[in-house]
Amino acid sequence: MADPDVADATARSFLGQLPSELVALLLGEGERTDYPAGTTVYREGGPPRAVLVVAGLLFLYMTSVEGRQVTVHYARDADVMGIAVLVGGPVNVAVQALAPSTRFRLDGIREFVVGTGGKTHHGFRTIRGNSQVRNTGTFGVVRLALHPNGYDWRFLPEPGKHFSDAVHGTCH
Repeated sequence: MADPDVADATARSFLGQLPSELVALLLGEGERTDYPAGTTVYREGGPPRAVLVVAGLLFLYMTSVEGRQVTVHYARDADVMGIAVLVGGPVNVAVQALAPSTRFRLDGIREFVVGTGGKTHHGFRTIRGNSQVRNTGTFGVVRLALHPNGYDWRFLPEPGKHFSDAVHGTCH
């Protein structure tokens, strides 16, 4: 990783707390992009991404069912966007650069999209191309175990339900 701006933003973000070997892998596979103010970085409905904001100010927003623009977040230097993507599922947001901005795309991150609770079940409005398993009739929890070279996860359904899913994956 030869880009000192990306290295500095990484060190100031929560990514700086990760083991140095993992940080080196993430930075070795990512890509830096600079955007002038006013640029649309992502449009609603685009593929989910995780990125590190190296510099600038990014405006994340979504459109409500009534058609109104709703502010989700303002991302600044050393913020990592896409945590919702990584933890809670794809969030249909758009991103615009409010000032000249630099972002660094983080590759090599496995996305877990899990909605495991709530009051009622809902169908899927948009099914992403990389979607692997879907179920809209079972509440439950996901048990995730991290290992030095991989991970295991298993969906554990609510009592009386039978839907289940499990994966073992490797990390590089």
